[in-house]
Amino acid sequence: WLTRHFQEVDERTPAGKLGWRGLENHDFVNDAMDHRLEKDVGAPLMDCALALNFTGRGVPYLYCGHEIGDVTRHSILGNRFCAPNLRINWSFAQTEAGRARMALIRDLAALRHGLPVLARGDVYYPAHACQDAVIVYCRRDAQDCVCVSVNMTGAPQSLCLPLTFTETLLCRSASVQGNGARLSPYGILIARCRENG
Repeated sequence: WLTRHFQEVDERTPAGKLGWRGLENHDFVNDAMDHRLEKDVGAPLMDCALALNFTGRGVPYLYCGHEIGDVTRHSILGNRFCAPNLRINWSFAQTEAGRARMALIRDLAALRHGLPVLARGDVYYPAHACQDAVIVYCRRDAQDCVCVSVNMTGAPQSLCLPLTFTETLLCRSASVQGNGARLSPYGILIARCRENG
């Protein structure tokens, strides 16, 4: 359903325009109380969602604490005078998980800024066999084509795509195999490619 959702959003977005791509915002977090998305779905799936946000059509948005994996309750009104316990818990940045998240965000931001195709390229969805488990889309423009493959499940997945991978740009728990890929649970593969045929 996520692939269908992304396709529908892409189709509704006017040509030449970019929408906002976020996972949480102040309204959601205020209403969710102790149920931050990071806490409810876990860091591996949140990493996958962030990879999709940074590579899909639209402007990626990080909400307070995503960049360090913060799971604490948050309020937009939290400050040192009012609700001081409802602020970003920056101590997460000092944990192994927090450092890993910051490294992922740096890598995704560098790709987004370094490859114009990820900011402005068209989106298309190549056919693949495990659509319920892995989200796959390509961003292309006149100069470049980049394939994004993200395993949204806790089981390993194999892909066979009508593409040839030419350069791996970001790989987390994944490997290229000919015209396909093997993704470990919650694996992420972002690679330059060319269409076969």
